[in-house]
Amino acid sequence: MKKSITIDYADFKGGFPCKFKRTCAKISLPGLENLMNQYEGLLARIEDSEGRPSEKALACADLMGVMRWLEAYIEKRKKRLGQEVSNG
Repeated sequence: MKKSITIDYADFKGGFPCKFKRTCAKISLPGLENLMNQYEGLLARIEDSEGRPSEKALACADLMGVMRWLEAYIEKRKKRLGQEVSNG
């Protein structure tokens, strides 16, 4: 059975400790990059969906917070592993 993680950005924004710190540390770098790709796909679907622009903007803003955090975590992990970090 495939496990997935959900990053609770509301807790992160509220200053609560990350519940997934140990989980993220156990996920391989390709797995984290795959998670980032999934978030990018979700963002694209939200932007393409029908709905009120204000609701879409709020959903995208919340999602972007998670994506920035995840991107920074991936870069930090790459640096720690001595891999080249792409500035894409």
